[in-house]
Amino acid sequence: MPGVLGDIGPGGSPQIDRLTERSARSRSLWSAAFYEHCSGVSRHGPPGPPQPAGAVMEDETMTDDVSEIHLSKQDLREVAAFAATCAEVVLKIFEADQPGDSRPRDAVGAAWEFARGGERGKSLRETASAALKAAKSADTAAAREAAWAAMSAAGAAYLHPLAKATQVKHILGAGAYAARAAELVADDDRSIGAGYLEQTVRHATPTVVDVLKRFPAAPSGGGRVGELIRMLDADLRSLTFAE
Repeated sequence: MPGVLGDIGPGGSPQIDRLTERSARSRSLWSAAFYEHCSGVSRHGPPGPPQPAGAVMEDETMTDDVSEIHLSKQDLREVAAFAATCAEVVLKIFEADQPGDSRPRDAVGAAWEFARGGERGKSLRETASAALKAAKSADTAAAREAAWAAMSAAGAAYLHPLAKATQVKHILGAGAYAARAAELVADDDRSIGAGYLEQTVRHATPTVVDVLKRFPAAPSGGGRVGELIRMLDADLRSLTFAE
């Protein structure tokens, strides 16, 4: 859609004991809220349970006692970079609706900071939370979806090593929300979203596809965004790369 989208252009054990009680509680509440949002649970119904954060082992691999999935820091960085690429394309949709509100852009910036070597921490959590609040202030549905894309980009670093279909939303959520924003700004033209996903697939690295394939296929439900997640999931799983 010319003029609107353009082209898609630590070791050791967990650190919770080093946090104050207030900081640890805040992190837990944020994780629960983010999981609830990504799981599509109604905010008027019972919240989804927070998922365990996993541990970064000495070999920089994330693992969990109940899962055989392993995630290295580099895996997470590449997933975050992919999500940030997806989300930043539609930032202009939000900013056209809410000039001067930098919260979604800040969330994408935090995702890029982690992708380029930063650590997971306060910046990612706080900017993701702020982008979620920005979505609530949006005047249009398209702007809201764009802000959710930014929130998802910052949250991608919190992909957990659990063999659950819902975890796929951490990898693909930013792309699906961005595609939905593109559709809505084009009067709900579904072909625009499909075209956006085609461009998105071309930006997935072999590592992103490999990480995705470690998890079950995307879950059912979730309305149009859920449908877009499943479309993107299927397209990425079909990719093969030369050795």
